[in-house]
Amino acid sequence: MVKPAFPTLRNLLTSNVDEEVLKNACWALYYLSAGADLTSNGYCTRLTFIPHPVVSDSDMIKAFCQADVLPVLLDLFKDDLRSVIHPAINTVTCISVLGDEHQKEMLIDTRSIAKRNVLDCLLGLLKSGIEEEMVCMFIAYVTIGSTQRAKVHILDLKHVRIDS
Repeated sequence: MVKPAFPTLRNLLTSNVDEEVLKNACWALYYLSAGADLTSNGYCTRLTFIPHPVVSDSDMIKAFCQADVLPVLLDLFKDDLRSVIHPAINTVTCISVLGDEHQKEMLIDTRSIAKRNVLDCLLGLLKSGIEEEMVCMFIAYVTIGSTQRAKVHILDLKHVRIDS
């Protein structure tokens, strides 16, 4: 019953320029893909995740990926809409926390609509000082579990210069 919500929310994100609608659509994606524990400031971690009562987190992430929502979320990172970026980065980070190894690989391989990879999009946020904690959490969670993936992403990060 929840699966049709992902393409609908994706369409809202691609066809709307109203900041309030974009923000609410991003929060809806976040809650659908991960849930939230209000005691953890809305951040999703393995310890504070509240499971959906009907659908497993793996099925939710699968539906999220099948709806091709991630490229749209990544494109939102280029805008300076902090109220939209916050729930978008929370959603992406939750996928990196709750996803299995295959889903994490798919997350890393995803390109934004503008053809930027996930790390480029997130490092753009770091350079601008937006959501630094969540970007670092994403990088940490996405590299957990696969030594080879961690090595590749650490090498990618070494080539990026972050000006303070």
